Order: sequence, then C-alpha cells, then structure tokens
Amino acid sequence: MATVDRLNDRYGRGAIALAGTGQSRGPRRWTMKQTLKTPDYTTRWSDVPRALA
Repeated sequence: MATVDRLNDRYGRGAIALAGTGQSRGPRRWTMKQTLKTPDYTTRWSDVPRALA
C-alpha cells in the first residue's frame, strides 16, 4: 500500500488503484455482452451432450 500511495502522490490521485475497488472515474468504458455469453450446458447432467461411439 505504501507503494500505491507513493505513486498516487507522484502522479495524482487515482493514478493507481486496486482491481477490487472498481472504477471510480466516470461511467464504465465496457460492459459484459450478455448475448455473447456461452450457454450453461454443464449446470445439469441432462444438458450435457451424449456422444455415441
């Protein structure tokens, strides 16, 4: 944390932030595209495709 504090003192508040803190500067630049999300095939055994050999 001391290193993060020193960098923020040197380059300005918010220059460095922890990933878990989210984005504090304005609106998000990206959003998750729900339409491109893969289907949840492996959440139920009945949904897993069966390969016959």
